[in-house]
Amino acid sequence: MSSVRIGDVVRFQRGVSWSADQEHRHPGAGRVPVLRIPNIQENLTTSDLVYLSGIPDSVRERTAASKGWILAVGSNGNPDRIGNAIIIEDESDFLFASFLVGIKCDQRRVLGRYLLRLLNSDDIRSYLRVTMRGSTGLQNINLPALSDFRIKLPPLPAQQRIVEILDALDAQISLAERTVEKLKLVREGLVKDLLSCGVNGDGRLRDPHKESSEFRDTVLGLIPRGWRIATCGALSREIVVGIVIRPTQYYRSSGVPVLRSANVRASGLDVSDVVYMSLADHAAMGKSAVKPGDLVTVRTGYPGTTAVIPQSLPSANCVDIIITRPGSEVCPDYLSLWVNSDLGKGQVLRAQGGLAQQHFNVSEMKSLLVAVPPLAEQAVIASRAAAADRRLADEVRELMKLTTLRKGLIADLLTGRVHVPVEAAS
Repeated sequence: MSSVRIGDVVRFQRGVSWSADQEHRHPGAGRVPVLRIPNIQENLTTSDLVYLSGIPDSVRERTAASKGWILAVGSNGNPDRIGNAIIIEDESDFLFASFLVGIKCDQRRVLGRYLLRLLNSDDIRSYLRVTMRGSTGLQNINLPALSDFRIKLPPLPAQQRIVEILDALDAQISLAERTVEKLKLVREGLVKDLLSCGVNGDGRLRDPHKESSEFRDTVLGLIPRGWRIATCGALSREIVVGIVIRPTQYYRSSGVPVLRSANVRASGLDVSDVVYMSLADHAAMGKSAVKPGDLVTVRTGYPGTTAVIPQSLPSANCVDIIITRPGSEVCPDYLSLWVNSDLGKGQVLRAQGGLAQQHFNVSEMKSLLVAVPPLAEQAVIASRAAAADRRLADEVRELMKLTTLRKGLIADLLTGRVHVPVEAAS
């Protein structure tokens, strides 16, 4: 595997400039399509093309890019966009704008798709951020620096095999992403149905259209006749707020876990970044202490996001989050599911005028209206939702594994740490 300068295996070309009277929104005689920065996304997008007229033949020839060319963002006000690159895979010929850089590969030495992988790698993207030029308003790619960047260049058959491996992994990741998005929608629909229709004794979702006599109209909309409406305050033994005055004075390196907003997720608690307080302070701060079955709710940032304290966390304390201690008439998992739903916290956020205010108070938690099924039905509803959550979590973990594998493979294959034998590649 040889080491070469990028400038030794490619040719860089700046794009075309034009005046407003040369730009058109539709094709026509003598007009040519031009690619601009909005067309450079994860892939080339041609849904928002413009067309140019009056471009001299010499400029057309110099700024034309066709199948196999790489286009990179060369100038932009957002530094993170500098170097974003795609490869043209359409047969159509395009011009490209002056804020883009055209890159034509020497196909005898480097494949376009292999170079594209290199250009989009963390190493080169980091290098471009360090070497870019310009003012705070406009940053520019440093082409001499990019030209001098050295890359590992295996034989062409090995380049092709590396591209195939990474393309196959990208296809798996894309499939996993679509699966996750589909499961999110399924879960959202299921929770909405569970919280508004409930389940019959045989476990089936009630149908408000076929079983209309089993429903009644309320301030929360249609709910089953066997359900009642109560405030969260009426269903709870206590609703209070955690420590709000100088909480950092209690933080220690070990002791009793202290939960903050960052630890509360609708899917459960995340204790990967938990802080601690001493046993003595925890004992003194009994009002903000929580135990399994209590609910904790975010006040600001992502207001209303709620989680149940699990059995695996026998004791903890809280900082600046709402603490709800459910009474005997409501299942903690059901109440958490309700509060997290649009039927729950959506009441408060809509009353505040949407998400703009981003705040959730104890008084609002107490006045939150809850549709309350019988306890046995609450347990079934919570169990159904938890099963959907587990399925979604499994798919998210699989996606994360594939993403981690991709990052490692890119680093290994493109830097030459792992070699692809030419015999296998061919």
